[in-house]
Amino acid sequence: MVWAAVAPATSPAFAPCIRRWNSSWRSGSAILFISGYAANQALLAALMQAGDRILADRLSHASLLEAASQSPAPLRRFRHDHPHSLANLLAKPCAGQRLAVTEGVFSMNGDRAPLAALHSLTRAAGAWLMVDDAHGIGVCGEQGRGSCWQQGVRTELLVVTLGKAFGISGAAVLCAEPTAEYLLQFARHLIYSAARQRKPALAGGATAHSAGRRIARPVAGQHPALSPRGGSVVVGADSVRYRHPAAVGG
Repeated sequence: MVWAAVAPATSPAFAPCIRRWNSSWRSGSAILFISGYAANQALLAALMQAGDRILADRLSHASLLEAASQSPAPLRRFRHDHPHSLANLLAKPCAGQRLAVTEGVFSMNGDRAPLAALHSLTRAAGAWLMVDDAHGIGVCGEQGRGSCWQQGVRTELLVVTLGKAFGISGAAVLCAEPTAEYLLQFARHLIYSAARQRKPALAGGATAHSAGRRIARPVAGQHPALSPRGGSVVVGADSVRYRHPAAVGG
């Protein structure tokens, strides 16, 4: 039963999707989840233990703060978009590991996190940075590759959600290969959830690979910054063609 749930994320059928994610974001590996919410919950549940510490931007998404509050690792919040506030928390002694958590583009305020500054602080302190880029992917950066790409940051954990700009379901966690192997064994939200369907996942990988090249022609009256959300997305996996509802009046 466990193998049936995990196998589709690692089987040859998903290999093209994984390769596209890795080449587009230069990550070591990618793990597919049924949603961004599940990915966020799984990461904090699987990685953080008693004695560790979670440092989260105060305005982080509910899925991040909820998972952090349920973790055996204590949660400390830093001031929104204030690297100095994070630096103060990182300076405090901690017996275990520390994970800083933020969004790339904040869902309520619409502002962007100073990822380069945050990552510089976490690396200097020997901590990790996790970025939920649900609202930056497909919109920000070269060819819509997201907030981390735009700011030149290769963070340890990057969550890219397919249900926003790409208009399909699911999410991917981009990380180093050892981290991915650990998640395959210990991320309960992955092991005990229904498997990802093959075509949507392949569509996500192909869309990521070709982001900005054939994604979305602007919708009339839409803000230019959000133009990648409309129009058709030609993904080239099993001849899948996805047309965003915004382009057909949905």
